[in-house]
Amino acid sequence: MVIRSFFLILCFLVVSCNSPIDVDFDIQRVTLSNGLTILLVEDHTVPVVSFQSWFRVGSVDEIRGKTGLAHLFEHLMFKGTKNFGPKSFLTLLESKGAEVNAFTTRDYTAYYENMSAPLLQKAIELESDRLKYLNIDQYLLDQEIQVVFEERKMRVDNSPRGKMNEALWQLAFQRHPYRNPVIGYPRDLAHLKKKDLDSFFKKFYQPSNLILVVVGDFNMEKTVSELKQFYGNIPRFTRPSRKTIKDEPWPTSEKRLKMDGYVSSPMVLYGYRVSSAFDRDSYALDLLSNILFEGESSRAYQKIVEKEEIALSLSGSNFTPRYPGLLMISAVLRNGKRLSDLESQLELLLKKVQKEGVSDQELESARKQIVADTIDTLRSPFGLARTLGLVEVTVGHAEDFLNDFKKYFDVTSNDIKRVAKKYLDPNHRVVIEMYPKGKNKK
Repeated sequence: MVIRSFFLILCFLVVSCNSPIDVDFDIQRVTLSNGLTILLVEDHTVPVVSFQSWFRVGSVDEIRGKTGLAHLFEHLMFKGTKNFGPKSFLTLLESKGAEVNAFTTRDYTAYYENMSAPLLQKAIELESDRLKYLNIDQYLLDQEIQVVFEERKMRVDNSPRGKMNEALWQLAFQRHPYRNPVIGYPRDLAHLKKKDLDSFFKKFYQPSNLILVVVGDFNMEKTVSELKQFYGNIPRFTRPSRKTIKDEPWPTSEKRLKMDGYVSSPMVLYGYRVSSAFDRDSYALDLLSNILFEGESSRAYQKIVEKEEIALSLSGSNFTPRYPGLLMISAVLRNGKRLSDLESQLELLLKKVQKEGVSDQELESARKQIVADTIDTLRSPFGLARTLGLVEVTVGHAEDFLNDFKKYFDVTSNDIKRVAKKYLDPNHRVVIEMYPKGKNKK
């Protein structure tokens, strides 16, 4: 069944009410009889098409003792099928100018190809083929696990920021699977067997758990026909329900962890428990994070880095995924400066917002920046496809995301003050400190 969605038009008030910017595009939603969802936006502005496959599976769907499976499949999906060898994406797409890659998160896994229009049919054929005939044996599994071990060494074990980030999530979440690293624990990866992969693949890599997104320079009728041809014969299975996850207890006191690392200056990472993507507070939190921590003009950077010269760098961002996430703040201290100096200044900044809110000018500036970044993303086929896939796989109803975006314009200074009081409480945070080897402050 093909459902032609309404024509989406949203006026973003970037300069004033009399100076809007219009973002228009027409989404078509196609649902195959096997449960596969397809989102398409035909646009011939540039001679490029982005084809993306979004699976509703991430590290949050793994079970105890089997961490790293979702990310491991990001590797294994490129290892060939009974019809195409392990280098098929390289020889048939990348060698002809296509960009091919994938990424795994806590909530989803996505694969994409950005290419010229003539390559789209081959990309569809390759993607559908590995969904039907992926070839995995124990030898291949063992080889790829070693690759992941090396990746983990680079991104986590030998990376001060990577180690701190992993420790932050483990400390912030005691029961929720968000505490587990997407890349997995070495002890779990080392014990994975082929039967574990077969079970995981059968459950999550099937049509009803997949969203395909096609955006850019293609012919709608021809592409829909090809998608039906290559995907329509894949058997339907019941879409797996996301497992029931117990609510994470709300923190009642601050937690801290001190670490040694190969760093030249002390580093600190804060995580405040915040809302999920489904909560309207996420819009106010995004704006608050922007005002306080985004860029060199932000309040915190100007005060702590520029004026007080306590930190060499400071930044922060609000991460509100499918389940309640974290507002994270990171800083690198200047040599000779104390963490207590930074924290006292940070507390003053937060208390000021909690008491007074923010100015209309700051709020408008933050809106402009978020809007400008979003519009810039939507201008490219890859950016638009990624946005549609992200919204559909996270909260559903990708057609509504621009209307949801209007909620940024409903946020007031009182909302900023309210969420600052609600979430940015020292009792709701975890703190990871890292010091140069041998200089850990006990």
